[in-house]
Amino acid sequence: MAGLYLNHVKVAEESGGVVSLPNTVQFNNLKIGETEVINSNRQIQNITGIDFGSSSGTGTPSSNLLDDYEEGTWTPVSGAGTLIIADTPTYTKTGRHVFLTAVFTMPTQTNTDQARVYGLPFTPKNNGSNSEYGAGLGEHNYGSYITLCVTVGSNAILFRPNGSSSTTYTNVSGKNFRFSISYLTDS
Repeated sequence: MAGLYLNHVKVAEESGGVVSLPNTVQFNNLKIGETEVINSNRQIQNITGIDFGSSSGTGTPSSNLLDDYEEGTWTPVSGAGTLIIADTPTYTKTGRHVFLTAVFTMPTQTNTDQARVYGLPFTPKNNGSNSEYGAGLGEHNYGSYITLCVTVGSNAILFRPNGSSSTTYTNVSGKNFRFSISYLTDS
């Protein structure tokens, strides 16, 4: 069986392309060539990303290198009052793909402006449409069918009843929304 060797000592097993390290193996100041990739604090450094090699699909990939991953929280903001946030809104960014979640209640008000929620953690990629990306709306008490979409012009989430036209803050006043949404970014 293949493995990972350091100084002619087998430190890991390989099976089916997966390298498994035993819990007892600890690397300090590991170098590949002259580049230190694990420092004395056992932190990975100087890695440009994970290279998935050549594509086996029929498309033409522009890159097979995953060089960006981030998890965090974001702060949704209403354009007409303070949102009541029920759970910490989170996001995960993998490459250019952003996946975020939130649970909140819209503020109670009588504002007739187009209802939007701002504060997206990354600017959406503009592919030529004003509402590029849709959401998975888990729960709401709006009363009828409603979708959420990311708008690229205002960097916000837009409420769309019946999947088409937008609605006002008055119409979503005091309503609860639990959703996940994904979109692409250039950053």
